[in-house]
Formats: sequence, C-alpha cells, structure tokens
Amino acid sequence: MRYLIALLLSLHGTLHLMGFAKAFSLGNFGAISSPISKNFGLAWLIAALLLLAAAALMLLQQDTWWAPALGGLLLSQILVFGAWSDARWGTVANLLLLAAALPAFAEWRFESQYRADVQGQFQRIGKEKEAVISAADLAQLPPPVQRYLYYTGCVGKAKVRQMRVRFNGHMREKDKNFFAFQSEQVKDFKTPARYFFMRATVNGLPTTGYHRFAGGHASMNIRVLSAIPVVQSRGGELDQAETVTFFNDMCVLAPATLVDTRIRWEAIDDASAKAYFTNGSTTISALLLFNKNGELVNFISDDRFAMNAGKLEQHRFSTPLSEYKWFGGYRLASKGEAVWHYPDGLFSYGEFELQSVAYNEAAVQL
Repeated sequence: MRYLIALLLSLHGTLHLMGFAKAFSLGNFGAISSPISKNFGLAWLIAALLLLAAAALMLLQQDTWWAPALGGLLLSQILVFGAWSDARWGTVANLLLLAAALPAFAEWRFESQYRADVQGQFQRIGKEKEAVISAADLAQLPPPVQRYLYYTGCVGKAKVRQMRVRFNGHMREKDKNFFAFQSEQVKDFKTPARYFFMRATVNGLPTTGYHRFAGGHASMNIRVLSAIPVVQSRGGELDQAETVTFFNDMCVLAPATLVDTRIRWEAIDDASAKAYFTNGSTTISALLLFNKNGELVNFISDDRFAMNAGKLEQHRFSTPLSEYKWFGGYRLASKGEAVWHYPDGLFSYGEFELQSVAYNEAAVQL
C-alpha cells in the first residue's frame, strides 16, 4: 500500500508540472486549453514539489509524509478549481490521496502522545550508573529463579533501569480472527512506568492502541484510523491488570530486574516459585514455572482482568514462553503467547515474537 500511495503521489505531482511548463512556455500542452499566468504557474510548481516530497518521505518510511501531502493537496485543489474545465479530474486523485493522508496525520498525532510521555520519562531519569548484579545478590532467591538469572546472563551485568522493546505478532478477541500487529514499549523499572504503542489492521481498517501505566495508574485507548475511539478504559481494575503486565515484562524481558526489594519470593520446588510484586498500594502475585535448562516457560497470575464485551472480568492469565535467543546481551524467550483461562477453556488471544530489546542508555538512544 505504501508503494501504491507513493506512486500516485508521484504521478499526481508530475502532472502538476504541466501547469508550470504551460505558464512559462516550456512546451506545447494541448491538453491545457486555458491560459496560465506565471504566478499560477509557480503555484502549480509548488504543488508538484510538495506532492513529490510527500512521495519521497513515504518511500523513506517517514511518518510525517502527510505534512507536505496535505499542503500539496490543498494547493492542488485550489488550482483545479481555477482550471476546472481542464483539471477537474484532479479532484478524484486529491480525494483518494486525502483519504490516505488524513489517517496518517491522525496516527502521527495520536502517537505523539506516546512519544511525549516517553521523552518526559527519560528526562526524569537520573544519570547515575546502576550497580552490577553479583552472585551474592541472587543468594536469597529461590533456586529456580537463581538458575534463570544465570541462564539469561544477568550476573556480572548492570541492573536494568529502563528498557525499549519491539514486538511483532497476532492478536484477537474471543470468537474472532487474529490480526497482525507491530508494537513498541518503553519501561522505567524504578518509577515504575510502562508506555506501549501498537499498530494493527483490524477488519481492513488501520487501528492503533496506546496503553499508559505511570504513577500507579493505567489507561487504555484504542482507535480505528487513529481517530475513532473503540476502547477507552481506566480505573482500579486496569491499574491492577497493568501491574501484572508490568511484572510479567520484568520476568520475561528484563530478568535482571528480579533482584528487587519490591518482590517477595516464596519457594515452592525445583521447577517453580511464587512471587508477590508491590507497586505503591497494589500487590499482585504470579507463579513462575521453569524447565530443567533454567528457562522460564510460563508465568501464571490470577490478578489480571480481561476485556470482554467492553467490561473487565477477572480470569487466570498465563504467558507460555519458548525459543530462547540472545537479545541486547541477554538470553530471552523470543516467542510467547498470552492466554486467558476462561470457564469454557483456554483461549490464546495473543502471539508475540520479540524483534529487539535495548536496555539503560541504549534504550534512551533508540
């Protein structure tokens, strides 16, 4: 689709050069019967350059391609009205391109909230160096958790303060088909804060979502075309649910953060341990399951809420994990699922494939 829109922008922009050439007698254009003044000829040139610039930015995958596109389309339509008998069909191209540029602008504007939150969070982070995790730091942890931190490569590395993660995957609602998505999330583990932005196409329509968790409070905003709200949620249930998600990210994506006084551990056996994580006035618990290699293979919690028919319902939540690979200097699960344990059976609503992870200073620089 990107290439198709870029092609249409390029063709439309090139056609506008005819008006410029006609005004300055640079060729014989029988298709343009009306005379064009030099001032209007320059306007045709400006419109062409704006549309061609938008095409170039789109090919370069720049999110701001809509800016020159909207300017060029507005100017183009004004010029079309002035040469209606010759250029009226340009209105069709302008409307088609407008239908692509307006959602792009809406997405940029919606995502700017996420970018501003991330930038503000990083500005609040101090420059002090994090302490290095030693074997002594692991001594009070249950044996399977200790093995997991050794296996993932945490010992001898600095504690993790912040993280930036990118995922691809598929999600769905119950009784509906999967849709593909791409996401980025940024976390500050000391504050704590989590900012998660997702792009997807649902039922053929571009859909974006922003989950924000900061100061112990969470909000969820999902929009079609980045402009039409379809889900907006906040409140105590979501605060607790996002606390579970935050702790899940600690366990799965940043195991170095498991050396933390906010976590109370309960040893169970050689393959499992229970954790209680406290953030402010909220405490959640989770059961962590490990295999003989030291890998975390599942995370199970009864403290999360599922969105069902616009309402939050409490159900058991788990994230089976597999295929450990190296990311950002740590061995992490590259694939995972998000599963609800409904009364009528298990329902996998999310499939995630890890693309990249960056920690501490590297997370800030991306």
